[in-house]
Amino acid sequence: MIIYQALSFLKNQLNSYLKFQLGDDYGDTAFISNPVGQDGSAAPDTGDRILLTLTNVEEERIGKTQIPTPKTVNGREVRVHPEIKLNLYILFIANRNKYEESLKFISHVITFFQGKHVFTPQNSPDLDPQISKLIAELSTVSYEQLNNLWGAIGAKYMPSVLYKVRMLTVQSDMVFDHPTEINLPEISL
Repeated sequence: MIIYQALSFLKNQLNSYLKFQLGDDYGDTAFISNPVGQDGSAAPDTGDRILLTLTNVEEERIGKTQIPTPKTVNGREVRVHPEIKLNLYILFIANRNKYEESLKFISHVITFFQGKHVFTPQNSPDLDPQISKLIAELSTVSYEQLNNLWGAIGAKYMPSVLYKVRMLTVQSDMVFDHPTEINLPEISL
């Protein structure tokens, strides 16, 4: 659910920016969608839009702890697995009817993230309370990687830009260990 919340938040932020820059005539231009359906045909209702497509999820291993975290649940001391920090790779695809419009909209996406690339509850009050921070970084890919990416998506290339969105934290409250008392048998010597 948290991945959807992050993408939905970025979609809403981008839509607000586009309405501010271009006027209300553009409505909600950004959508979360693949450019193609499961059968390889164009996904419905994706024409003349900016599509946010999740292309990869990776774990951020820098600073990762392997030690379970103590927590008190119902008055008992328990341990939970350490949190996982995720990086999301989001492809912003300008699926506009005119190629020139696609180029303009990709420029708008880049300008948006250049102006605001860190999202926190302080500068973005509508950020989901489960998300403490999102950092968007432009991700440069080679021609070969770009070709492989579009091949994996199953679509023809469209003007697009790839962003790495860092610091999405996942923490479950599932308890994996209950400390128990250890009763040692009495040993008589």
